[in-house]
Amino acid sequence: MGRHKMKSNLVMLVFVNIAITIGAFFTTSLIGRILGPFEFGNLSYAVAIGSIIAANIRFGMDMTLLRDLVHFKERSKDILVASIFIRFYIFIFCTLILFTLNEYQIVHISFAQYLILTSTVLLAFQLNSYYDFIGLLKESSIQNLLYKFIYFSIIWLCSFLFELNIKLIGNIMLITLLIYLFIHYYRVHVITILKEVKYPITDIFFLLKENYIVWLTTMFVLMSYSVNQIVIDNVLSTFDLGIFASCYLFVSAILMFYKQVARVSKPLMAEYTNKKTILNKRYIYLYFLSMVGFGVLFAIPFLFFAESMLLYTFGKEYIIGVPVLNYFSLFIFLKAIEIFITQYFQYSRDYKTLLYTNASFGISTIVLTIYLLPIYGTAGAAIALSAGLGISLSILILLHILHKKGDNYV
Repeated sequence: MGRHKMKSNLVMLVFVNIAITIGAFFTTSLIGRILGPFEFGNLSYAVAIGSIIAANIRFGMDMTLLRDLVHFKERSKDILVASIFIRFYIFIFCTLILFTLNEYQIVHISFAQYLILTSTVLLAFQLNSYYDFIGLLKESSIQNLLYKFIYFSIIWLCSFLFELNIKLIGNIMLITLLIYLFIHYYRVHVITILKEVKYPITDIFFLLKENYIVWLTTMFVLMSYSVNQIVIDNVLSTFDLGIFASCYLFVSAILMFYKQVARVSKPLMAEYTNKKTILNKRYIYLYFLSMVGFGVLFAIPFLFFAESMLLYTFGKEYIIGVPVLNYFSLFIFLKAIEIFITQYFQYSRDYKTLLYTNASFGISTIVLTIYLLPIYGTAGAAIALSAGLGISLSILILLHILHKKGDNYV
């Protein structure tokens, strides 16, 4: 792939992600405003459980599948089919566990929530890595943009024509997603490939072995976000979860911005970790200072304009979430630094250190959330996230220093 085409694809990808983030922000805030904190909490609970299942189904392959397809081109179709089978098997396994938990009332999921949950889960069956591999990144991005645009448009239209509720939202999500996935699979002839390839048992075991550390890392990160929301629902209430979810929407938008900055900076970080010239060091310092600047810039509104942000975005019912946004200011600042440092470790191939720090982030966040929720209410979850991230950052830096000195910290 030529340098010009790579830049063109990168611009397209960044544009699509920003457009989707903006659409998702305003559509989700509309839903939250109409539903109110309690029903919005029910919706967020379903999304949180769906996100956990989806992460298991992906099994880290969303981060590594393109690499494996490129490294083993002669077996690319076998690897693709193996990844689909793995996702399908994990989907069946997780579905059976979920039905069992619901049957014994360990979790409480209504039919409407199942619609939301299923829509979140099925997104794990996207084939974006394969599209990238065969040179159709732009088409994949356009498909995703059109799917989201149609979903957002229908939600907005229904908000004027009907009384918006979780069941209606779930039906819209599921129907639009199924249409998108049908086109997504049809365009790369997945049915034909499935007929051509024999059952790839060897590649299934290969992908499971290659990805289990990445999967573990992802699950620890999810403990800090999705599991965190489930804890809020159980320790406090669904209403409190709705308040927390409304505040976290602002955080999600900023995290997506950080992600795009990191994506644009990938070549820079790759060059620096490969060859540390003086010029590269200057660029890296500039990148680091930029991330710190973004962290400060985005933290300021969370500190001083939290009430206005919630009032004009979600409505009066959500104003009690002001302390949550205030505490999220620290998280936003630390996250900017964490993204820079994590990217450095990724390109230095120090995956074991990342696993340790993500584990510390997830475990410490959950423990602190359980401890702080009864004391500080919903704000306790924001404090726990910020403290958990601070702990993991400290461990990350400490392990790196020990590693540089040649100490054995494993």
